This record gives sequence, structure tokens and C-alpha cells, in this order.
Amino acid sequence: MMVFCDTGGLVAITLTFIDVQSVAAIILSGAPNSYARYPKWAHSFENSLSFEFKTKQSHGLLLYTDDGAVNGNFYSISISDGRIQLDFRLGDNLNDFGPQRLVNTIRIEEVRVDDNRWHSLALFQSWENVKLELDASLVFKILNQRSFIFGNILKNSDVFVGGVPQRLPVELFATTLVAGRYSNEMLI
Repeated sequence: MMVFCDTGGLVAITLTFIDVQSVAAIILSGAPNSYARYPKWAHSFENSLSFEFKTKQSHGLLLYTDDGAVNGNFYSISISDGRIQLDFRLGDNLNDFGPQRLVNTIRIEEVRVDDNRWHSLALFQSWENVKLELDASLVFKILNQRSFIFGNILKNSDVFVGGVPQRLPVELFATTLVAGRYSNEMLI
């Protein structure tokens, strides 16, 4: 509610909030075009992101971002058979992988996430070290390559949570959209 008062040439505005509850989570239905979009990930030498989520689905996309098709780099965090899986590609042509560049996969087998309970997920990447943490389970991967560049902030895609726009040309391993709740925003 706004109240305007005549204060001799000055305008005073009073804002009154009545019974406003803060939003603690975003809710996604899993329908086409059901996703949250965050600004581009400013990728550097030490990178981390974390969020909490809950879902009943055993397959689906949790998070996706890419380098705008510059080097074919991407991060895709998905649920596969009720388990968290990170598929990603980093680097450029300085890596000697031949015509086909590697897609790295980290999967956490110890924890099922399709139980409609809150789970805490964190991804950390620093040079060749990649760490994926889900609740109390932790998996490390050391990359055997020379380049760890992700992309260019001007060309990278935004960060998509729970799905991607249908017009986005992505190479996804998990194309099912996730219905569920996300909280703590994205710490990127």
C-alpha cells in the first residue's frame, strides 16, 4: 500500500506489507518449458555451485549450461535411475584427444534422490580436480588433460535448472525435465 503525503513540496512514500511470506523454494512441474533460468556462469580457475532440491522423479535434468558451442563444453547434472550424474566437457583443442573430445562422467551411486526428500548438491572444479558432493557422499575425478577452459562469458549459455528451453540446441544425456523443488537459489 502506498500513501502519498503533502509535506510542503517533498513527497513521502510509506510502504506497508501485510502478511507477506517469503518464497523459500522454486517449484517446477516438469512440463515442457518448465525451468528456471539464471545468468551466465562466470567460469574461472576455481568454480563451484551448490543448491538443494527434492523430487520424486528417477530420471531428469537438474542443471545445464554450455559454452555457446565454442568448444563443445558443457555441464549437465541429471538424475538417472534415481542417482545423480554429472556429465561434462572442459578444455579446447590444446588437448590431444583426436577428432572426438571426451565427455567425462561422475555418478554418485550411494544416494537415491527420487525419495521426495531434500538433498544438498555441490559441484567444485579447480583446474584438473572435479568434486561432486551429494549430502554426505563425495566423488572426485582428476582430469588428464592440458586445458581446462570452459568458454567465454560473452558466449556461454545461461544456467538452466530443471529443464531447458525447447529452442536451445543442446546435446543432453538426460532430456526429461525434472518436477520438484529447488532452494537456496543457485550459488554460482
